[in-house]
Amino acid sequence: MTTRHQLVINGHTYPLVDDAQVVDAKRTILTAIHDGGAFVEVPAGSITTAEVLITSATSIVIEHIDVPDSAPEEGAPSSDSDGTEFWL
Repeated sequence: MTTRHQLVINGHTYPLVDDAQVVDAKRTILTAIHDGGAFVEVPAGSITTAEVLITSATSIVIEHIDVPDSAPEEGAPSSDSDGTEFWL
């Protein structure tokens, strides 16, 4: 089983690649809040980042999602029992 991590800030989802990124995100977010607010750089895709204003009023959730290793990757074609392809 693989665990995916994602950061949800005010309803927008940002993928986190690994456990180290989760730890860094927590530390950076807490620092921004303690400083009274700051822009925090977060991943917004494989090669893109976004700067998000973090304040004490920002809604932040870090999700940890267990994904079976045999599950098809999101966005990869899959097929139904009758052979019909569909996208996840």
